[in-house]
Amino acid sequence: MNEGNLANYDGTSENTWREWTPIAADYGRYKGTFDGQGHTISGLYFNDSSAECIGIVGDLGRGGVIQNVGLENSYFHVYQYTAGICGYNSGTIRNCYNAGTVIGEFIIIGGIVGAFEVG
Repeated sequence: MNEGNLANYDGTSENTWREWTPIAADYGRYKGTFDGQGHTISGLYFNDSSAECIGIVGDLGRGGVIQNVGLENSYFHVYQYTAGICGYNSGTIRNCYNAGTVIGEFIIIGGIVGAFEVG
């Protein structure tokens, strides 16, 4: 989505990166299947220290699946309930990884999943 070194971004320099809008942000409860088919997503950028439920998918509902995808060279700076793959999880996540930067201001921040309800 964006080019350049987002993974080591320090949050202070000027940038012209396009901001990522997560699938099912703000507790949208995505219940479909997101199958990356072994591909890697690169260059996602999100910088809002008051936001929550941020990731490739912001909120994965029961029955929802995220699988076979990697995230690299990305930068998320948020408030809470955030991770590279899924911010808030109630579904199934398998065969995924995150090699990007995730910074949280409060609680419940992770690499793969921020908050884990069930799944």
